[in-house]
Order: sequence, then C-alpha cells, then structure tokens
Amino acid sequence: MTITKLRKTIYRMGDLDKLALKYQESQFSDLVSSQDWLELSVEEVTRLVSSDGVIAPESLILEAILSWWTEAGLSEQEPEVLSSLLSQGRWPLSSPSLQPRL
Repeated sequence: MTITKLRKTIYRMGDLDKLALKYQESQFSDLVSSQDWLELSVEEVTRLVSSDGVIAPESLILEAILSWWTEAGLSEQEPEVLSSLLSQGRWPLSSPSLQPRL
C-alpha cells in the first residue's frame, strides 16, 4: 500500500467516526433505551452527552446519565464520574421543572 492510499484510508476512517457520532446524536433517544447505552465506556458517554449535536430533551440526557452511571456500578466507588458527566449537560437550556432536580 502506498503512502497516498494509506492517508486516504486513514482519512476515511476519521470520517466514519464522525458519521457514527452524528448518527448516535440524532438517534440518542433510541440509543439510551437500548442495552448498547449501558455498555458504553466513560469516554464514550462523556463524548456523547457533551456533544452539542445531541437531539434530545435535557431531561432525557439526565435520566440517561443516571441510568448509565448506576448500571456501570460506579455509584459508590466513583462519584466524581457522575459529577463530571453532569457538568457536561446543557442545564440552562432545560425546562424550569427539571432545574430543581439538579
């Protein structure tokens, strides 16, 4: 494989990653209601909930973070993970009824 072909392949792989993220953002509601959501890593969840491209109400994002954190078994061992995830939310954009829960 030549260097030019290798660069094109790497470039396309980067595009694939971007396309996958865009798909996850647009299908966030479906993703968080599936087992796939619970199997994501801390880094993957952080990347997704911090993205401005997520199409979902903030209340759904909050519930998704809490369910992932609980399912990941981090509730007692690593409270800073939850704090970090919650800091990624767009809470000023949330409805006034959600804000007291934060």
